[in-house]
Amino acid sequence: MGTPLSSSATRAAVVVSGGREAPTLCGIITKFLRIAERIEASLYAPLYLWRVAESESERVSKCYLTNCSLGRDGTGAEMDIYIVIDMEGISGISYGSMVRVGHKEWSARGRLLATADLNAAIEGALAAGAKRIWVKDGHDAGENLVREELHPAAELLSGTYTVPGQMPGLDESFDAVFLIGFHARMGTLHAHFDHTITTASVSEIRLNNVPVGEIGIYAAYAGIHGVPVTLVTGDLAAVREAKELLGDLSTVAVKQGYGRFSARIPSPEHIRPRITAAAREAAQAKREPYILTSPATVAIDFLRSADADMAEMVPGSRRSGARTVEYTHEDPAEVLRALQALVHLGGIAANRWAQALYTSGTRVI
Repeated sequence: MGTPLSSSATRAAVVVSGGREAPTLCGIITKFLRIAERIEASLYAPLYLWRVAESESERVSKCYLTNCSLGRDGTGAEMDIYIVIDMEGISGISYGSMVRVGHKEWSARGRLLATADLNAAIEGALAAGAKRIWVKDGHDAGENLVREELHPAAELLSGTYTVPGQMPGLDESFDAVFLIGFHARMGTLHAHFDHTITTASVSEIRLNNVPVGEIGIYAAYAGIHGVPVTLVTGDLAAVREAKELLGDLSTVAVKQGYGRFSARIPSPEHIRPRITAAAREAAQAKREPYILTSPATVAIDFLRSADADMAEMVPGSRRSGARTVEYTHEDPAEVLRALQALVHLGGIAANRWAQALYTSGTRVI
């Protein structure tokens, strides 16, 4: 077996002639191989670059065909979206029976309309590159969506009375919040089905002295986790309320209220493509969260003094008027927890009043 050639052996095996090194056979072969490598590289470099370009072109084409997003830097941006859905501001919802849980119109029509609007928003989020989509059923007891019809990319959060009850599972890992099917706050002019949480007991809610409806309450809770609301759909009064409170975010007005029980309602088939387009834009939007400054205060004006009597039982609360109860805390999250407790207790009094009204005239004034 021959001895492997090393660089030192190669250098030693030379013949000196006229002061110059005579090329050896090994040196000639080495030089030839280096030249061949350069030729090969020059030949294959264009082919390599063409394949890279072709791969990028294929990626862009596939992205176009599937409506995905390349992201602002062309890398295929991904994001996590948290959606809350209500029912009063869903396209096609025209009268109260369609949102009244248990009614045949709610079962046969309202639930399907809500699920369809939601799916339109999910499609838009997926087109923007969303990789995780959670949906909180935010109407009544949280059992409204038709699960079999819900887009398979979404995970459903159903039920109510969770802690925290507003947006269970929401944390800093989410990029944006969508509010689908929302309505204006109680007492709004030309708003379809206006109310704030419940028509049974709540007249107005203020956070840090700013009147808010459910849009503002959800935005404040999301803001605690640093997550912005980037899309709101609902009646015209609701989206105006959202813009006034949160700025120029993406919105879709699905109908126009002429009164609490009257509205001009376009076909949902015309509205849902707009929801999809707005959701795609909103998923990629860079917005600031709505932040409650500390110390934060919630003030609730109830409909009756009896409602406030019950709500005042919340430890740390303060009765500031015949129908008004307030709660202040350094931690805005505690204020929003107190808001839930105040509303629930006030609702107990309202339910007792309603029961008395319909069962016995002796207990009602």
